[in-house]
Amino acid sequence: AEARSMAKYLGELVCREFARESDILVVCLRLGNIVCDEEVLGEPFDPMWVDVRAAAQAFSLALKADVQYSRLNVFNISSDNHNARFPVSKAKKGLSYQPKHDFREVSR
Repeated sequence: AEARSMAKYLGELVCREFARESDILVVCLRLGNIVCDEEVLGEPFDPMWVDVRAAAQAFSLALKADVQYSRLNVFNISSDNHNARFPVSKAKKGLSYQPKHDFREVSR
């Protein structure tokens, strides 16, 4: 495993332990690759892309989310398409996440 991906995973594990041992509620956002149209214009479509505006929406929703049902809440954040490696259905339900951009019009 690479250090960058391990650091993210270990950070999530630390959050899980805080959620287990205290009264803190944790929301982890597993972000796809944050991009804007100009960066990916004409590139082959990547289902891990998430529009920068959708990522900002996810952060805003996470700060306001009613997550009382679980101390640790983990949501995948990417574009909402049938080729997604990690579905966003839980984020749509738990955060009311609604990505509006799927990059079909800019990718090849």
